Amino acid sequence: MATGPKTQVSLPPGLKLEELLPKEYTRDVSLLSFRVVRVPKAKGGALIAQLSKSSASFGEDLLHLKRVKPVAEKDANELQVLLCPIDRDLPAEVQTFLGTLPSSSIEVVEVPRYSPLTRKQLSDWSWYWPLNYRKPSFEPMDIPVSLEEEQTRRLRRAFEVGGSGCGCVVFDANGKEVANSASSSYSSPATTSSSSPKPQNPENSGHPLKHPVMRVLDTIAASISRESHKRSRQEEQYLCQDHEVVTTHEPCTMCAMALVHSRVKLVVYWKSDETFGGLGGKFSLHTCRSLNHQFRVLQW
Repeated sequence: MATGPKTQVSLPPGLKLEELLPKEYTRDVSLLSFRVVRVPKAKGGALIAQLSKSSASFGEDLLHLKRVKPVAEKDANELQVLLCPIDRDLPAEVQTFLGTLPSSSIEVVEVPRYSPLTRKQLSDWSWYWPLNYRKPSFEPMDIPVSLEEEQTRRLRRAFEVGGSGCGCVVFDANGKEVANSASSSYSSPATTSSSSPKPQNPENSGHPLKHPVMRVLDTIAASISRESHKRSRQEEQYLCQDHEVVTTHEPCTMCAMALVHSRVKLVVYWKSDETFGGLGGKFSLHTCRSLNHQFRVLQW
């Protein structure tokens, strides 16, 4: 395994790992104008039944909205009931039903357009209107202190491998280092400030096929090839299934796609690349649903 010059790595204080999530997990609330009516509580059930069997029933895109909200005014004994978005016509049968009520003035309120995907979004967006929370199939990672400490140790190892350049280290499912690679020079994290001009990402220097990520994948592929004669066909698997990659610098777009094809489990990096980065800096291939594999990415 290639290793750069031995250097004493001093990481900046206060480093904190964060997951790079799909944009919909971090977006602010987007509001939708909705017709709402105040009705006596005794009539709420009948109105909801009318809405449910009409064209005003909620489709999949609106199931995150609770249909009913109690009126907050003291002793109101009324409900606010969502009818339909203002760009849709209120069904005639619903209008007829509302006409039978002694007081049923229709107003407009702003409600969250999208379903909340995190508990924080649920808490923030429920200020506008009560929401249902449907647990998504993909949830943000829990990052305990133990994981942060382990990945920080691995980052130090990546800087040790890279020396004054970019270092990349791969760990298997058991936490064993199975490959590493380095590239050309770069400022160390201790000497790079946010106010300094952006230096070139060494991950992107030289021929793309010689980037550290491509080299570690080549190393693993060669190792698997040497062992392939010992395996049955049923035991064959993807190149880096259940492997974790720690690199000092964000992989470029080509390297990021290679990581997708190799089926890595997790990528962790320190320095982002807003020009060529494929895992959050410029593109986010790890969350692209049109690709046949997605994986987690953490960044300090």
